[in-house]
Amino acid sequence: MEMENKDLTVREATNHGNNQLMVGFLAITSVMAFMGLVAELNLFQRLDDGIIFLLAVAAAIWYFGGRHRYQRSFVPLALIIASFVLKLIASFMESGTPTDLDDFPLGIAIIISLIISIVMYVRSRDKAVARDTRVLTVREAINRGNNQLMVGLMALTFLPLIPAALGEDNLVDRLDDALIVLLAIVGIVWYFVGRNRNQHSFTPLALVIVSFIAQTGGMILEMGDPLGEGVDDIPVFAAFTIGVILSIIVYSRTRQRAALSETPPISQMGSQSQ
Repeated sequence: MEMENKDLTVREATNHGNNQLMVGFLAITSVMAFMGLVAELNLFQRLDDGIIFLLAVAAAIWYFGGRHRYQRSFVPLALIIASFVLKLIASFMESGTPTDLDDFPLGIAIIISLIISIVMYVRSRDKAVARDTRVLTVREAINRGNNQLMVGLMALTFLPLIPAALGEDNLVDRLDDALIVLLAIVGIVWYFVGRNRNQHSFTPLALVIVSFIAQTGGMILEMGDPLGEGVDDIPVFAAFTIGVILSIIVYSRTRQRAALSETPPISQMGSQSQ
């Protein structure tokens, strides 16, 4: 793996970052679907969650097979679209049932992952990547891919919490959700300010970790409250757990991977050869 990174181009690093984000989205939604799969009593209502989980497994196999992750491919986006269509059909079929609202966080997560993935796929076309090639080094492209994964995972997990935060009657029960929403907004603002997204920074990982701690603490407190709804937060908690694990992995690998991939932009390589 490390030896391959020595030969990475900016285009490949950009493709890797986008594919990493989409497969990460599928990992998060698959965990939420798996929690629903375990909780469902009706075998028919388990079907959509089971298929979504299998789609994520297929994405992981595709991602780690050969050099697929370095290519601009429609495969991960197609798997996210399939998850969205499947959940949409299931929502119509389960409409009005007691489990209908239980799927709300997963549905929101899939919608957000679909929107972000479409934007990333469209922006990865040749013209946009050619512009990046002129202004980015491979190290910066790798950093941007990892930062967009961490911030993207925060966006994916905080948005389903907004209705919960607004719907809580107890002010104390709202605090953890409100804090997570605030941390995600801080992460998004950080990402788009200046060239932060192109740097190897601990900031997005720190925000993910603090969000995870807030979610864990809030869930524990609500479980101890007879009127709390801590059990309902388990799918989101599972998503945060996977998000933290993925974030720590990509952060810890960034420095080593980027050091092996340090090459100047193509424009600078041309000027050096002259």
